[in-house]
Amino acid sequence: PRPRSADERFVITRKQATHGVAPAEHTTRGGPRNSHMQRYIGGLLLFALVLGGRLAAGTSLATQRRSVEALVTTRASSVGVDTVLDLGNNEPNVAVDPNNPLHVAVATFLSVRVSTDGGATFQPAVTILAPAGFSTTSGGDPSIGYDSRGRLFFTFLLVNVNLGGFDVFVAQLNPTTGAVQAGYPVNLSASAGVQNDNVNHSHDKSWLTVDNFPASPHRDNLYVVWTDFAPAGTVVLTSFSTNQGLTWSSALALSGAGEGFVWPAENTVAPNGDVYVAYHSQPTFVNLNPDGTTGQIFVLRSVNGGTTYPQKNLAYGAGQADITFNRQSGSPRIIPGTQFWLQGSVQPRILADPITAGRVYVVANDQAVANDFADVFIVTSTNNGMTWSTPAQVNDGAVGTIQVMPSAAIDRNTGCLFVSYYDNRNGGRNAANNFLLDVFATSSSNGGVTFSPEFQINTAHFDPDLNAPCRFGPVGCGSVDTVNTLRIGEYNGVAMASGVAFVVWTGNDFGFQDTFFDIVPGCAACCSLLCPLPITKSNDPGLCGAVVTFPLPNATDGCGAVTCTPPSGSFFPVGSSAVTCTSIAGASCAFTVTVRDTQAPVIQCPENITVDNDRGCCSAVVDCFVASAVDNCPGVTTSCDPAPGSRFAVGDADVKCTAKDAAGNVDSCNFTITVEDVEPPEVKCHVEHHKLWPADNKLVDVGLEAHARDNCDGKLPVCINVFSDEDDLEDGDHHGKKRFSPDAKDIDVSTLRLRAERSPSEDGRVFLIIASATDSSGNEGSSCCTATVPISPSKASRNRVDTDAACADAFCELHGAAPDGFFVVGDGPEVGPFQ
Repeated sequence: PRPRSADERFVITRKQATHGVAPAEHTTRGGPRNSHMQRYIGGLLLFALVLGGRLAAGTSLATQRRSVEALVTTRASSVGVDTVLDLGNNEPNVAVDPNNPLHVAVATFLSVRVSTDGGATFQPAVTILAPAGFSTTSGGDPSIGYDSRGRLFFTFLLVNVNLGGFDVFVAQLNPTTGAVQAGYPVNLSASAGVQNDNVNHSHDKSWLTVDNFPASPHRDNLYVVWTDFAPAGTVVLTSFSTNQGLTWSSALALSGAGEGFVWPAENTVAPNGDVYVAYHSQPTFVNLNPDGTTGQIFVLRSVNGGTTYPQKNLAYGAGQADITFNRQSGSPRIIPGTQFWLQGSVQPRILADPITAGRVYVVANDQAVANDFADVFIVTSTNNGMTWSTPAQVNDGAVGTIQVMPSAAIDRNTGCLFVSYYDNRNGGRNAANNFLLDVFATSSSNGGVTFSPEFQINTAHFDPDLNAPCRFGPVGCGSVDTVNTLRIGEYNGVAMASGVAFVVWTGNDFGFQDTFFDIVPGCAACCSLLCPLPITKSNDPGLCGAVVTFPLPNATDGCGAVTCTPPSGSFFPVGSSAVTCTSIAGASCAFTVTVRDTQAPVIQCPENITVDNDRGCCSAVVDCFVASAVDNCPGVTTSCDPAPGSRFAVGDADVKCTAKDAAGNVDSCNFTITVEDVEPPEVKCHVEHHKLWPADNKLVDVGLEAHARDNCDGKLPVCINVFSDEDDLEDGDHHGKKRFSPDAKDIDVSTLRLRAERSPSEDGRVFLIIASATDSSGNEGSSCCTATVPISPSKASRNRVDTDAACADAFCELHGAAPDGFFVVGDGPEVGPFQ
């Protein structure tokens, strides 16, 4: 997905209307459609009756009668006829003045045609003239709407001829002629502070909604939402105007990080002035097409006239609004028998119920099953978009057929929901054996709980391949796609007023794409039940379920008594339960009661644990702990992190244990595992010259080697202490006078010198060297080694002193200290020349 460049966004056909030119609409006729004709005439009569009442306040009775009679006569005589508006191109949109349903406007690309007689005839097309620096060679994405005073507004894109990329523009049009009013068009994106520079900003798919409710606190505000193709990815932006589009608020970003490709967006306004925005998010693609599991739709709500949108929730969860874009090089998600691009089919159609406060609908496409590429679904919220019902399928086309590019509208007088879409169920194919498309529709008079049997609107099949422009690359589509991906636009349109639906779509006219228009009735009047919307309730405390009460369905006249099974006040277990309500007249409806287990389990952690380190390791494996939990429903499980059997480093480690029940409710607790380092360092001591001879009173470098290594601290510094069974100041053999001291110097590893001196009255002298080290945990380790000065060089003398040294060494290794009778040496005064 990327912004459309000037050479690929739209191909302007020979039939595109130019500014000031008035191509007359014409019609194409098909075979008889009796059921459609009956619905058509009935709907028009209903439209006429209601319309007469709507116009009474502003027109004379004679004028009312003439207008209604003209509409009924003109349209009823054309039943079964599709009106071609000669606007060329694709992506048509339609709007009807809610306060005067005779005023209808249709926009395609950059052209608009208006009708003042309910669509019986249309004024000549008016095409936007581009301001300086912009061109009409590329752009479009038209959106159109009336405010509460009958003023008509039109938003669209224009390409920047110098920079490339698109800006969003708005124009106010004369509602009776379509002419652009003075002071327009206005560069909306520039006014909102995000003017296109084709580097940081380039805009696409703008959508307009108008607050045309007279009692709204934000009456006649204009709201536009669109997607900005920024360097970091797509961003959904919105802005509002309080002065008929002349100036706009600073653009506000609605999408968030991690939502992938966010496009397109649509908005709507509720009677109380709340603004809702829905946009599609596609985090992941496979071979250029959506992956089938991540497509989702977010809905945001503003309660302050579009200033902020603090409420944001998923209306369709991940994978619930995911269809192929049908890009022909995007295998495997290519719809057999089709070549047309379907990226626009993911557009969410959001509608605020004009009768029931807080009720909002979103209609969207999804591929719910592998062998059914596209169906139309609806979700409903009864609490202003906070929570949403499970998606319910709108169409009933056979598995394997496709229903794509849905449009939706709601009648503000009756609450009738009307949904139209392309459909291939008729099975027609063109010369290339690709499917032909038809426009089907259905309606709901009970808030989307049930829908009427589907019916076909168009008369002439639409060949989507016929002279279709290429979506990617130049003519021939060969530069990117090896197989043509063709363009039929990204959306069609529908509007409703006074029980009548005004439908526009792209079809074929003289072999080229053009805009078609038709009028059909909305919801037929009959006995019907409107069940409560799906009910969701939390479990009763301590129980795996709840007692749920609910009102009986709303019933039209003639339905008689209504009963529901299970009845209101029943105990419903956790999970979803179906409730079916039936009238004596036979009409029925159903809804679901969902009891959510919202009660968290209660977990108990073990007491804190303290263990010693494993030998040779600065850690310990601890596996003897477990947490326990209780819950109101079966199925609770516990886990701890780190898990039992994990290795814990020396020190304190926080262990979090979590209990999770089948509903996903969790409780957690923490305890501490302490691993204490109780292992002393390992110290080694060795003397290279351990026999000091001759006993010439000189200091001898004994070649002391010592090192220490700890299980946690690694290599440690070594401390050297020297002991002897003769003190520094004991008499020597020089006439009873001590002439040399101290007997140890340079007391350290590699430098230690010991004096080759011994008392003549003993069996020889033993030097005991203790090498010690202390680790960061306070553990002390030591090692001992000895050097001796025999009384004489005789073997017996050496053996005697060696025996004494071995005993001292053994005692030292066992106790880490010198035995009794040994003195610290090296601390005496310096005496004698041999230093």
